[in-house]
Amino acid sequence: MRSARAPLFESAHRAPFGFQAIPMSVSQQAHSSSLEQKNCSTQTHFARAVHVSATQSSAAPAASLQTGGQPSWTIEMLYDGDCPLCMREVNSLRNAPRADNINFVDIASDSYNPAEHADISYEEAMGKIHAIRRDGGIVTNVEAFKQLYEAAGRGWVYSFARIGPLKSAAEWVYNVWAKYRMEITGRGSMNAVMSQKKTCR
Repeated sequence: MRSARAPLFESAHRAPFGFQAIPMSVSQQAHSSSLEQKNCSTQTHFARAVHVSATQSSAAPAASLQTGGQPSWTIEMLYDGDCPLCMREVNSLRNAPRADNINFVDIASDSYNPAEHADISYEEAMGKIHAIRRDGGIVTNVEAFKQLYEAAGRGWVYSFARIGPLKSAAEWVYNVWAKYRMEITGRGSMNAVMSQKKTCR
């Protein structure tokens, strides 16, 4: 009996935290899979609620094409559709006088393709706001908001960003927000959200 149990005991001590060397039983694997599916289901339900709320609060049309196949928009906004506070900003722009100048792109959508949006990955776009001009130029952070609001006909909102010290202060505030927005909105850490997104995909 001692010799039969020795390999299990020794391998358990060689592996980190010990228990990782012991294979999960079929029931444990099933339970783990069930938890992952439940988490994905919860995440999907939450995201759907955010999107429904956003749709109800904004009736702005989708970006269209001009004659000849050229896009009518002048700048793209990459936004996190699963973020409630982010959606307030999106809806503010969607209800702006010239909202059709902006192509709104939800990076949280399963159909998001980086290759179609300046090769900006989901992870990059989640880290900070990105806007892509029609000429291919990419702007981020406060400058992105400034150009988006200017395109939408509400440039006065970010007129302060023309003043160096004020823009620097706004950048600092935004960077803090971007770093902790997951925790602020009750979604956990950024790493946890990234991991969950990969699991659900």
